[in-house]
Amino acid sequence: MPALPKVFEAACYQAGKDAGATAAMVFLVLLGLSGCGTGRGGEPVRPPEIAAAVLPAEASVSLGQSQAFTATVTGTNNTAVTWSVNGVAGGSAEWGTISSAGLYTAPARLPGPPTVSVTATSQADASKQASARVTIISQVMVTLAPSSVHLPVKGLQTFSVTVTGSSDKAVRWSVNGVAGGDATFGTIDAQGNYAAPAMVPNPSTVSVEATSLADPSRRAAAAVTIHVRISIAPSSASVAPGGGQLFTSTVEGTPDSSVTWSVDGVAGGDASVGTITANGQYTAPASPASGSVEVSATSKFDPSQSAAARVTFIAGVIVTVAPSSATVAFGSSEIFTATVVGSSDTRVEWSVNNQTGGTLGTGTISPSGLYQAPTMPAMDSVEIEARSLADTTKVGRATVRLLGLRELRPRALRAGAAEPVTLAAVGANLDASATLEVSSVARASTFSGVFLRTVLAPNELAQAGSLMVAARTGSGVVSNTLTLVVAPLAANPTPIALSASNPNLAGQDIVVTDDSGQGLSSPVKLNLLLLSPLQGGNCTGLAARPVQITRPPAGSVTASVCIAGDGVGPEAPAVEFSLSGPGDVSVSNVRTATAGTSAIVVIDLTLTPSTMTGARSLMLRNANHDISIAFEGIVIE
Repeated sequence: MPALPKVFEAACYQAGKDAGATAAMVFLVLLGLSGCGTGRGGEPVRPPEIAAAVLPAEASVSLGQSQAFTATVTGTNNTAVTWSVNGVAGGSAEWGTISSAGLYTAPARLPGPPTVSVTATSQADASKQASARVTIISQVMVTLAPSSVHLPVKGLQTFSVTVTGSSDKAVRWSVNGVAGGDATFGTIDAQGNYAAPAMVPNPSTVSVEATSLADPSRRAAAAVTIHVRISIAPSSASVAPGGGQLFTSTVEGTPDSSVTWSVDGVAGGDASVGTITANGQYTAPASPASGSVEVSATSKFDPSQSAAARVTFIAGVIVTVAPSSATVAFGSSEIFTATVVGSSDTRVEWSVNNQTGGTLGTGTISPSGLYQAPTMPAMDSVEIEARSLADTTKVGRATVRLLGLRELRPRALRAGAAEPVTLAAVGANLDASATLEVSSVARASTFSGVFLRTVLAPNELAQAGSLMVAARTGSGVVSNTLTLVVAPLAANPTPIALSASNPNLAGQDIVVTDDSGQGLSSPVKLNLLLLSPLQGGNCTGLAARPVQITRPPAGSVTASVCIAGDGVGPEAPAVEFSLSGPGDVSVSNVRTATAGTSAIVVIDLTLTPSTMTGARSLMLRNANHDISIAFEGIVIE
């Protein structure tokens, strides 16, 4: 017979006890509950109660480990249960999880308190459940390496942490109980990189701790002892017998910077190793017993810390020059100092490039070591020498890099430019760190090859006058100054209308004036007349028309162009050719044509994919600074 609802079971039982209860019997008959049974002697049989049990009733489980539980349900054919941990169906990451089959898995981090309740609830009767008590055990171990270390103030140390017993390897770092540390005891980041404080703390030993996040009761500590940092300068020296050397000490990490000086372990030194004063002045013995000694400075605040310098005794004369290298602008000066050891005679003779006292071309140097650079040197560097008068075979040397501008391109402009103008400077020891300054204002500059370039806006060239141009290196050295002349615009200029469809002009002279005044002699006739591509090594098809060159899609391409005109033949090596535009076309290999008349010159133009398209003017300048321009003589496609 199918199981009865509980209310019916109770009614059936009551009816059996009281056979005279006619109403109850009638009620049961009407409901068809004729299945109510009776026991021996007519007593009714009470239906079984539903009950649940969980085994084991208690368990201990390590972090991240598992324990199988079994649930038993009696009093019903439906024995299914629902598992929960601390009232959460299926559990959670905080308390642990449990599967539908009763497999409990402890969490990765130890909960507080470390006990949970695993419960099985009957699905037939949710009021029937049983629980097991689970104690979560931590087997976490934390180790730290190194376990102890000595560091100077501001020193760095990386600690390595190992966490076992949990899948969660994360730790919380602290110094003397302060998470992440602080400025007093030092700081530590999430990767275990410890930085000692700037001052020695009191006490000087601090504790660096790594605490497991899986079990905060498990931690490891390392002892860090912090001491002062002491240094000595110079770290080595060469001293002649009887000579001297001043040493200085620096003590960091304490307000007390005082030190005790010693030589080869003897406080203050002695006659055999040399002596040293309280302020670090060392005096070598007249007859050293060994080739070198050690000068030491020991901190009075922390006598365990010291620094040392090696003093080597020299036989003979040694000359050194300071600075050993310098950058000097054209026309500027620099003072050099010579130090002579090994002789009581410290006099030297100064020279520049082996010329005593120097020359106007290389620069001059005074008996006191003051070097004066030439205003326009022919070389980019010179060598300064100081020769001992006590031993003329002993020389100290220094290198001078001469910094300066030798030329501006262009040197002069007409006022009233309609478009920006690229100003290029050529000089000595310019590099990518240098910038151009125009009228003492720094400009955005680019460096390529030998040219340092900037762009002048039309409004800067609107009025006639002079612009002072200099270069400044990345180290702050400023070059000599050149003048860019902005000449007055002609009162009644004659416009020349040229276009791509009508690029030629005949029957009219163009006069170009060298406003810089740097012409070397009387002007010569200089005129670009005909152009053509170089084909098969021959200059054929010369004509007064533009030469078309196609830029490459990738890499670079070099096109050779033939140029015929007045004043461009045998003088080819001394002639400078350039193209208008942003400087994205290089001009090279200027030469006399191998075929045809000697009055034809061939140049190579190198283009890249970034070369701008459009018409370009071909410009020529000879050594006399005479200028000719073939307007829009080259068209780049």
